[in-house]
Amino acid sequence: MSSDEIGELFPLDDGPGPARPLDEGAADALIAGALDAWEAGEAEAATPAPASAPRWPWLIAAGALLVAGGATAAWLAWPEETPPGETPREETPPEETPPPAPAAPEPAPPLPEVAPTPPRASMEIGEVRVEPEVDEVDEPEAPEARRPRRRPRPVAPAETPDDLLRRANDARRAARWREAERTYVEVTSAYPGTHAAYVAQVSAAALRLEHLGDARGALRLYRSAVRHGGALDADARHGLARAHRRLGQREREAEALEALVARHPGSPFAQAARRRLEELEAAR
Repeated sequence: MSSDEIGELFPLDDGPGPARPLDEGAADALIAGALDAWEAGEAEAATPAPASAPRWPWLIAAGALLVAGGATAAWLAWPEETPPGETPREETPPEETPPPAPAAPEPAPPLPEVAPTPPRASMEIGEVRVEPEVDEVDEPEAPEARRPRRRPRPVAPAETPDDLLRRANDARRAARWREAERTYVEVTSAYPGTHAAYVAQVSAAALRLEHLGDARGALRLYRSAVRHGGALDADARHGLARAHRRLGQREREAEALEALVARHPGSPFAQAARRRLEELEAAR
């Protein structure tokens, strides 16, 4: 069957060519209906019918359905003819409508202009006091205060031996026995071997024996003065004998007295030494 013959089987829609094709769902429904009709015909054929019932109407209906289904399938496979003088129309995809542009944000209303407030010394807001801002001015750094230089204290000149002896004698006259004794000893340690040290040694020994109750200390100083020798030798030997007597050393006391009388027979201490020797001799 040619395409012209197929085209004549179907009524035309307003344009040339065959009728519009059915969509797949309609074609399937048409074929399914033909098959159902055919199966129904087969079922009726299997059922014994009265001899008088004719079978040809069912056969004609089934044949018509088969012809319609075949024609539909052929038309679906047949390319659509374009009438002469017309250019084939190309199906253009539907234009995509761009999404609506977001609405532009409404401009914010302009802020009301505020006239500048003239500066005041201060403004009070409630209980808070706001001071006007003042530009900070870099103040020149104050120079570091220089520490005053400490002037070295003037060093007092060291006292001479005579100065020390004078100070010790003043304390002795004032009955400051301990101060006088320390000053005499200071002379002996600061100027050993000098005449001032010799005089200070005898004087310190006399203070220990007569006022400070230190007979042993006085004995040591008297012995040192006797070994040194000098103008006060008689005084030193007399004090040595007295120190032995204070300590109860009678034999050594007698020896010291004998040495005093032998070395200084005309001294004031010699006559007293002789009387003490007679007492010691009588006590034996």
